[in-house]
Amino acid sequence: MINSSIFPSFSDNDADFQFPPEIEHLSSSLTTIYIENTKVTQLPEEFSKLKNLSSFEMRNTGLNNLPDTIGNLPLNFLRLDKNNLVSLPKTMSNIESLNMLILDDNPRLHSLQSLNGNRNLRHIMTRNCSIDRLPYNLPNLLDNDQAEIELNYELL
Repeated sequence: MINSSIFPSFSDNDADFQFPPEIEHLSSSLTTIYIENTKVTQLPEEFSKLKNLSSFEMRNTGLNNLPDTIGNLPLNFLRLDKNNLVSLPKTMSNIESLNMLILDDNPRLHSLQSLNGNRNLRHIMTRNCSIDRLPYNLPNLLDNDQAEIELNYELL
């Protein structure tokens, strides 16, 4: 597991955070990444090469967007709470293995429409976001009594 302890220490004012170069060399074995309380506004290109990444958590950073290539990863757990996300890439519906998505505390995030058609997503959490409705085509989320939805606003 890579967590923030192997990254250099950066304060909230440091804008020069870089992922360690070793991340690319771990592309075949890395399954989990956890980053917290670090100022990162975007993910590096090497991120798309992590072909076995099943769990990714990036909490309380400056992240404001996700690369389109995130749709090529085999994620089953994605936690991006307390960031500055405005939207999700359309490729999010391509992550067939995605089961749980946590987006709490992204107040600028208005839409989840890019998740439309995701067949395995069962849990979505969007507390303190500006989401006002769910995508219409989330079969396992909408047709399963074990599914969990947490929205800030009323379903439309």
